[in-house]
Order: sequence, then C-alpha cells, then structure tokens
Amino acid sequence: MAISDISNEQEGNEFDPIEFLTSLLKTIDANRSTIPPDYDRVITSPAQTGTTPQSENRLNVFYRLLGLPATRAKSNLTADELGANSAQLTQQQAKQLSFQKISQDSTLNLFLASDSGSASFFANAAAELKSRTEKLSRKQTADDYETMLTSPLPIGASTSDTLAKGRRASIIPAVVDAAIPVFPLRSRVAPLFFDGDYTISGGRERLSRPFLQHIIYMRTKVFSGASTELVAQIQSGIREATDDDALTALPTKFTKIEALIVNKFIQAIKKSAIRYKEVQQELARLQSEVAFTAAPVDNANQRSITPLSDDPTIGVTTVLGTKIQAIQKQISEQDALLISLPIESVNQSDRIRRIEDDVVLHNVHPDVFVSDFTQLINFERLQLEKQLEEIQDEERSKIQLLEGVKREVLLYSGEFSGLSIFDVLCVLYALFTIEAKFLIGLLNNDAQTRLAADPFFSSGQAKQASLAEKATVVESMDALHNKIKDAFAIASGFFSRAASGQI
Repeated sequence: MAISDISNEQEGNEFDPIEFLTSLLKTIDANRSTIPPDYDRVITSPAQTGTTPQSENRLNVFYRLLGLPATRAKSNLTADELGANSAQLTQQQAKQLSFQKISQDSTLNLFLASDSGSASFFANAAAELKSRTEKLSRKQTADDYETMLTSPLPIGASTSDTLAKGRRASIIPAVVDAAIPVFPLRSRVAPLFFDGDYTISGGRERLSRPFLQHIIYMRTKVFSGASTELVAQIQSGIREATDDDALTALPTKFTKIEALIVNKFIQAIKKSAIRYKEVQQELARLQSEVAFTAAPVDNANQRSITPLSDDPTIGVTTVLGTKIQAIQKQISEQDALLISLPIESVNQSDRIRRIEDDVVLHNVHPDVFVSDFTQLINFERLQLEKQLEEIQDEERSKIQLLEGVKREVLLYSGEFSGLSIFDVLCVLYALFTIEAKFLIGLLNNDAQTRLAADPFFSSGQAKQASLAEKATVVESMDALHNKIKDAFAIASGFFSRAASGQI
C-alpha cells in the first residue's frame, strides 16, 4: 500500500475538534484560580485580596497545567516585603524564602527574572504577561461581537498582534504568569517530577502532575525508532499543507511513539482547519440570507446562548425583527379597536352586575350577532397572527443556526476566551517535536534535579542521552516558540487549501 493511500485512510475524520476543546475547557475551568493577579504583592492567602469577579484567564491555566516556565515581574521581593524580619535572615535564606513564596509552595515551574542568563528574557516575558492578562480581562461589547461574526480571525492570529489587530492576546511567550495567585489550593499542580504524591489539606488531597512531565516520559522512554514509512507519511502530510521542506524537519532519532502521536496531531490540525473554513462559509451564507446586528436586546430568545462578556443581554437582532414589530403593531391596532367598542363596556357591566346579583343564570351566552360582528371587523387578525408566528419561527431558527456557528467561531478563533482549538493543538505539537534537550531545558533547576533522580530514568527505561545534553531555558523557549509558529503555518496551509477547494 502506498504512503498516499495510508494517508488518505487516516485523515482524522473521526476527530471532533469541538468535542475535544469543550472537554479540555471543562478541565481548565475546573482548575482556574478564583483570584486575579497582584503585581505588587505576593498573595499567600485568599483573605488578602477581597472580592472580585475576575479570575485566572484560560490561557494561563492551560500553560500552568502543562507545567511550562513561570515568572513574574517582581521576582526578587525582599524578606521585608514578604513579611519576614530581614535582620534575622541571611541573604541565601531570604532568597530561598522569596523563591518558595513566589513559586506558590513550589507548585510552579518558576524562573526568577533575576537569574543569570535569562534575566532579559523573563523580564520581557513578565511585561507581556501583564499586557496579556489585561487584554483577556477586558469586557467585550456588542461591537466586538459584531466584528467577530463579520470578520472571523485568521488561524495564526494568536501568534501575532498584527494579525489579531488588538482582538486577541498572543499565546507567545508560552510562559505562566506567576503573579496570579492560585486559589483554591486544589487548582494547583504538583511540582514537576515530585517523587510520590504531592498532597495538600493535611495529606487528604493529591495534586495532579503537570502534563509536561508525562510528555517527557513519553518522549524519553526507550522505544524502537519510527519506521521510515511512518516518518515519510508525516512529512508528506506537512508538505501537502505548506509545500515547505523546512517545516517537515523532525527530531533526530524520532521514536515510534513520538511519530504516531505527531501523526495524530497533523490529522487533527488538518481536520480543524478544514472545519474552520466550513464554519466561515456557513457564517457568510447566514449573513446573505438574513442580516443581523449585534446589540444588547431585551428579548431573551435573541440573547447569546454562549455568553460573550459580563453583559448577558448581548445578542443579535435580525431584519425579520422589523417585520415582526410591524405585524405586532397591526395586531395592537386591532385590539385597540375592539376594546374601544361600546360592546366591551356593556359586556363588562353585565359581568359585574351578575356577580352582585342574587339570581344565578344558567344560560348566559353572548348577545345575538355580536360574535359575528366582531369577526367581521377583526377578520385580519387571524391572518396577522399566522404571519407573526411564521416569521417568529423563522427568526428563532436563524438565530439558533447563528448561535451554533458563533460557538464554533469562538472555539476555532479563541476570541474572547483567549484559547482556541489551534492554540492547544499547535502548542502540543511543538512540545512533541522540539528536540528532547529543549524539552528538558524548559525545567527549572529544582525540577531538573528531581528529574535526574526520578526512578523512571534511573531504571534505564529512558534515553539517558536526552539528560546529558543541556540547553538553556532561553534556547528552549525559542525552540518551542519556533515550533508553535511552524504548527500554525501548517494549519494555515491546510486552511488555504480548503479555501481553494484542493482538499
């Protein structure tokens, strides 16, 4: 069987991008910190903050659960600022205390901005993290909603402020904002390569291991190398999207498990890119069938099913709404005519009199010809009510279709939520395709020390060579960012081919 035949059978057609991201977002939301960032203090207790509706943004949670490097702008806090008596602490003790407090009991893969060799990188990263948090906490408006629906973001918008035009925060740098205090404690992750269970609440609750630890386990376990055919299949898929030989470069000594996983990522990225193009086409078709305008609305049926901001009234009004209002006005005029007739006053007077009368009548019925006369002067109402029901059903149907498409646009573009399907797939692709030395280089010194002593590695099940090669954290972050951009280039290539009808 030719490689192309294998590839055609394995296009990832069973992969459901929406189901995948929805499940992942549930995990992210379950682990979000309920406390916003504080750049001037180290928060050691929720009692220090007071109430606020703001919580940790989803992108930061994703990176934190992965276990990627973390930093904060004020990483060299003094012992006094931490509430300790500096006169009683040596310089080393003060630094150690500062490290422990800022790293939130070591549950972050923290790099101090003052560390030699990476000071400039993490200082710049800290500034960008603050800007990212501010963008992701901004309240959306009806105009933002309108822009999202009429001009969906391109796939690569999350890697470039230019592409996003201020609408999306960049996912680069792939760094955790350590200025966000993570509470409740169960929302944190265990230190990377901690031996055994890392527990809280007096040992009664176990923290999950960050996913980066499992990625390192998967990529460094001793496996046979990937077959030439499998590697060629992956490269063929990438070349199909981009026709760029540079993007097909894979790590040396690519193992079978790495190749199988990366192949799945390529299929998932392709399926997602094709579907995003289909979603945009569906959105354009809906716009051509019925014009809609985003605005705060009173009608609950028109409101956004998927909330876009703190304002739950934002939804859409359609051109059908004008017709509905016109018909409702005609019905109201018919009602006003009937109410103004003396017949209604006489009927109302009769009802009051009968209530007060001692004699109860058993054959009360309308006066002769009254119902026929009412039907004569109100014959338009039945037709108006029928028209109203039909147009309201049509509007509800269009809005439901729009809501479904809008939900997919949100998940594929990451607008407002700050995390898209492509963000997740491209970051994971990068973590599985950068060289192993760069993967290890993402760990701080404490994590690398624990890694070297990890039973999995000391037992000889892992590729020891991956531990012997050293890469700095800056080199590792650069390699990760480049691979993330490569993955987005692949996704954009598939999108372009789908737009031109080539796939």
